[in-house]
Amino acid sequence: MTGDRRRMALAIHEAAHAVVGTVFDRDVEVSRLIAGDADYAGETRFCPLDGLDLPPVVLAAGVTAQARFTYGTWHPSRVQLAALRHGCGRHDHAALLASGDPYVDPTPVVRRLYPAITELAVELYHAGEAGPGHVLAALGVPRGPSGPMYLSGLRTGATSLREPHPMPSRR
Repeated sequence: MTGDRRRMALAIHEAAHAVVGTVFDRDVEVSRLIAGDADYAGETRFCPLDGLDLPPVVLAAGVTAQARFTYGTWHPSRVQLAALRHGCGRHDHAALLASGDPYVDPTPVVRRLYPAITELAVELYHAGEAGPGHVLAALGVPRGPSGPMYLSGLRTGATSLREPHPMPSRR
């Protein structure tokens, strides 16, 4: 995998945490890529900062979206998922184990939100950082009182997103 493609895979991973977290009523503080840090290649922080109340689907979303981008399928093998979980997803995996629900399947939610995930990932790839405004824009959340209802529709599948942002070709 080239350096650019690896950076995009990390951007997809962090964007998935931010997008799915927002849809599940968590407030994103920042989502960013961290250059030169082998332990944390990226992070998404939510308010409050403890993050102990993150739903398992939010924790698992990063690896699921990254697998879709990296392997080109919604059904990666166990070996492929394990490689991602023990790579940049190892902290997420540890938190999933601690949550008591390590086998949650975020695929339906990630699949439904993938257009917003890819749009936010492009922002992360180029700028290195994205805030809550970027996440809401990628999701197309309307301003005003209808915003929470729109997010609820995304959570349940009653609301659909537009087509995904074109991604760089696989090389």
